This record gives sequence, C-alpha cells and structure tokens, in this order.
Amino acid sequence: MRAFQSDQMTVAEHLHADVATIQQLRDTGFDIYLKDCWYWPADVLEDILSVLSVDVCPFSTGMPSLEQRLSIPNEVAYMPQLGTAYHTNMTFLQRVRNYLQAWLVRVLVMRVSDDHTRRFCIKTGQRIRSFEQGTTGAAAVIVSADWAVEHPFPMPPKVQMVGPILAEAAQPLPSELSSFLDQGTVQGLAAVYVCMGSAGRLTQTQLHGMAQGLSALPNPVLWKLSKIDLPGNTTKESLGVGSNIKVVDWAPQNDILGHAAVKAFVTHAGSNGLYEAAFHGKPVVSVPIMNEQPDNAAKAVYHGFGITVLPSKLDPMNGKPIQEAVTRLLHDPAFLANAQQVQKRMSNPRTPAERAADIVEQVLATNGEDYLETRQSKLYWWQLALLDVKLFLGVALSLLLCFAGLVLYLALTVLLIALHWARSGGAPNCKRKTS
Repeated sequence: MRAFQSDQMTVAEHLHADVATIQQLRDTGFDIYLKDCWYWPADVLEDILSVLSVDVCPFSTGMPSLEQRLSIPNEVAYMPQLGTAYHTNMTFLQRVRNYLQAWLVRVLVMRVSDDHTRRFCIKTGQRIRSFEQGTTGAAAVIVSADWAVEHPFPMPPKVQMVGPILAEAAQPLPSELSSFLDQGTVQGLAAVYVCMGSAGRLTQTQLHGMAQGLSALPNPVLWKLSKIDLPGNTTKESLGVGSNIKVVDWAPQNDILGHAAVKAFVTHAGSNGLYEAAFHGKPVVSVPIMNEQPDNAAKAVYHGFGITVLPSKLDPMNGKPIQEAVTRLLHDPAFLANAQQVQKRMSNPRTPAERAADIVEQVLATNGEDYLETRQSKLYWWQLALLDVKLFLGVALSLLLCFAGLVLYLALTVLLIALHWARSGGAPNCKRKTS
C-alpha cells in the first residue's frame, strides 16, 4: 500500500512540475474533466484547471472506504467492508470483524493516503481534498457497476451506478479461436476460458497446480497467459499443459465470454472480468489473488453463479481443486441458470456508456450545481450519529424522571401526613368542649 501511494506521489510531483503540459491543457479550454476517484493525483489537474469534474469509480467493492470522500453512508451492520469477502447476511462474529475492518481501512489505509496528499499540498501549495476532509469536488460520480451483482446499500443521488462500461455485445472471433472453442460441441463438451488478469500473479507452485487441474479436463480450454503472467523462471513449456489447452498471449475477453461454446470462466475475480462474465451470463470459478478480488468472488458465490478456489489450494501435486470446481460448474445447471438471471437483471435499453454520457451531459447542462449533494459531508461525525440529540433527549428524560419522582415523593408525603392525621382523629391540639 505504501509503495502504491509512493508511486502516486511521484506521479503527482511530476505532473505539478510539467509546466508545458499544464499550460497546454489550460489553453485547450476543457468544459469538463473526468477522473478516477481512487487516483488522488488526478485531483491535481482538477485544482489546476478549475473546471467542472466528474469522478469515475471503476469498481464498487471498495466504496465503503470512500464513505467520507463520496458522502456514502457506511452501514457496517450489513455492508461488507473491503477485504472481508462477506455477504450482507453476516453472523455476529462476522459483524465484529466487519466493524474492525472498517476501522482498519479508515484509520490505516486512508491515513497512509492522506499523509501523502498532505505532504504534497504543503510542498506545492496546491489544494487537494484528502479522504479525511471529505466530499470530492466532483459534481457527479459514475460507478462502473450494477445492482444485479452488488449488495444493496444506500447511495447519495450524485453517485450513480451505470453498469459495466467495458462490457458490450460480443463480436465474431477470429476463425482460429472460434474453431478451437467449438471443437467440443459435437461431443457435448463446453469450452472453458481462463484469464488471471495482469495486476497480480500466481506463484510458480500455484500456476503449476492450475495447469495440472485444467489439463485433466476433457473440455477445450483457452488460456490467456503472457510472459508477464509467469512468475520467476517459469515458461509456458515448463507448465506441461495438456493437449486440450490452447495458450495465447492475448485474447479478446469480452468477445470470448460472449461466444456460445464458452460455458465457464476461470478468473482472478477482477471487477471488469466478473462483470463481463455477468453481462454475458457465464458462470465463474474465481481464484482471487489480491485487493478487492475476494469480495468480488464472494458476490458471484452469493448470487449463485460462482465457485471460489483459494490460491493456497493450488498444488502441482494435486490439480483437483480447479478440476473439480470447473467440472461442478459445467455439470450443475443451477450455475448457468443463475448467471443468466443476473444477465437479465443487467439488461437495459441504454448501454452503460450511454448512461454515463447522460450524467456528464446533465452536469454540463446544470453547470455542476450541487443540488444532488447530501448534508452528510457538512455534518460532524457526532451529528451524523445523533449523539447531541441523544444526549439532549437523555438529559431531558432524566430531568423529567427526576421531576416526576419529586412530584410523586411530595404527593406520597402529603398522603401519609393526611392518613396519619385521619387516624389520630384530627389535629392533636384541638379538644372538644363538653357542657
């Protein structure tokens, strides 16, 4: 995390020092600026250009971490926090860990980021909102996600999910790929697509375990595996993959997942890959490696279109975890049915890109008015928790109870005196005169 933030600090410093590029951007006269809400160096240009801006959130899993920046209510009681891999129906102990995880991310992870932004602002004199300081200056936030996959949680009106922007209708595949994927259809064998992303890598041991499990399948397997995906001195040849596997350096993933013969996707559960699979109604075997991937994998399991295999289960001496997971995925019709149900939920006459464009146009038309901004960012934490209201009501109730107790005490005292007077036959100093 510190290395990642250090890299961002370097980018921000270089951007600030690049006077020629900044002047060129100013001279261009942009009307609006779209930026990644997770990448704080992008805020440097927002401050420099002083134009309307729209934040783009490439995935929603980490959004609880952005509760202050995006004014999102973080309902820890049922909203899974980043890195927990929970769903909304948590046990007591899971809610305990979920609560602690929320504080861990807020205090440690966000503080690391804020430390870099503060040092940058002191050094350069620029104004950049930190995560601690709260709401982004963006007029709207576009989230590349869909409620068909996400756990329901409250969002302010300025934050809008538009669906997976990168997913689209599949285009025809090159004949070499389509013929390979279709070769098993005569025998009733579905094709399997494998891609473990580019940000993280399996270890040498784990990669050999995956190769063994995939090689044991009777199905044709298309495996996107480039040199940068290989750890250490591992080579494609050293993996010893079976004849059922075709290894390629690059593959048109969206089009492959939209191919009719492909019925399973082995993935690292990155946000883009998971949503492309959901968009095309394909079940997944998730092997999460890092960051939000375990949380994404948990969503696929929750919605019934995925199985998770932990990387630690991959062993070159035993490829069964992957083999059994893919076999189960292909032979249990519930996984495909659930994936297709998620696909139906995502169906919309307007594409995610069109919906995102609508938001940008609305911001331009309204000149970035903050009429969609909630009051959350303008209240202190104790006001959001209603501690002042609860304290006032507690004190008022205490005073009311004290007053009621005093009245009751006085009433009982008067009653006891009256009873005592009645039993004694009247006032003790008054004697009846007799003639």
